[in-house]
Amino acid sequence: VLSRELSLIQIKNIIYNIKNKNIIGPSGNLMKIEIFCHGALCMAISGKCYLSLHSYNSSANRGSCKQNCRKKYTLIDKENGFYIDVDNEYLMSSKDLCTINFLDKIIDTGISLLKIEGRARSPEYVANTTSCYREAIDYILNNKKITKSKINFWFKKLNSVYNRGFYSGYYL
Repeated sequence: VLSRELSLIQIKNIIYNIKNKNIIGPSGNLMKIEIFCHGALCMAISGKCYLSLHSYNSSANRGSCKQNCRKKYTLIDKENGFYIDVDNEYLMSSKDLCTINFLDKIIDTGISLLKIEGRARSPEYVANTTSCYREAIDYILNNKKITKSKINFWFKKLNSVYNRGFYSGYYL
């Protein structure tokens, strides 16, 4: 899975080079490239989060993130004892990645696989999100152009399950 910090231009360049240089994977076929298309964004650089390991001895880099960055915190001024509850906000948490509104551009890169971050999510979340992206992919492959009404429909569907607000990430 490629890093979430790459742009679509960089991803397209990687895929171009795989095809141009005939880079073969273990299967004997051209390497397949996968990117995240939806879900939690790490507040650290992908693969470099050590908060979970330090706090809970549970490595986020091995799929066991305890999501420290998504917890609520109280800030304490050690000099004067004042504290601030960060009310209804998350101090370090970023929004969730959502690419539904430019999924056509992602498909145009030649990407092989799309990954939806769904670890520790409810069955409702997984079913809703995967069905939404499946519908969008099929629509794009059959119609080539996404309409504003379709995007609004998919956003409404994605907003019906837990999220922290949506962000396009670094892709655009």
